[in-house]
Amino acid sequence: MPQATNNGATNNVSNSVEIRRLSVPRWIQNGTEDSVVLDCEYVYNENDLRLVVKWFFEDNLEPVYQWIPELNNRHTSGILKNRLDLDFAVNTADTYSRFRALKIQKPSTELSGKYTCLVTSLAGQDSREQVMTVFGKQTFNDSFLKLLIIKPLRTAARKTCGSVYPAFPNERSYSEPAHLIYLSLIAFTLSYRASRSGAA
Repeated sequence: MPQATNNGATNNVSNSVEIRRLSVPRWIQNGTEDSVVLDCEYVYNENDLRLVVKWFFEDNLEPVYQWIPELNNRHTSGILKNRLDLDFAVNTADTYSRFRALKIQKPSTELSGKYTCLVTSLAGQDSREQVMTVFGKQTFNDSFLKLLIIKPLRTAARKTCGSVYPAFPNERSYSEPAHLIYLSLIAFTLSYRASRSGAA
């Protein structure tokens, strides 16, 4: 039978299992890591009979990993089949959380996507999700620029710059010099307005 534990968490009392932290690497360069760990930290109590930990990839209904502590049973499938280190344990002293995490061997680009941790019991359930991206060199140059620079600047420009500049260039041309100059002008305008606002 599960015994109440807080796994180092706060003293807030929960009536059933509760995920406190989901740790998933956001960016990994392909070929640079021997392994990565995706961890799902949760707390539980004596009400959480028949505890089950499941990990899902993208929106697939079948879990890529399932662990049933009371049966000492683990199962892998789909994209993670033969990709996990099944000897890895995050907490060898806790029977109900030791195999909660995924240690993925040699992560590659096809493993990019959304990972969801679902922990269930007879008393309740909880889930969290996070996206992991495994990128090649060119993918990093293009996707990183578009996701973390182009889109935020474009949104900010629409909100704060109004009609000061013409229409934002097509995303496909973001590597062209003209587009970079355009971005520089927007960044300068946003910085200038922020400094004026702070001085007011």
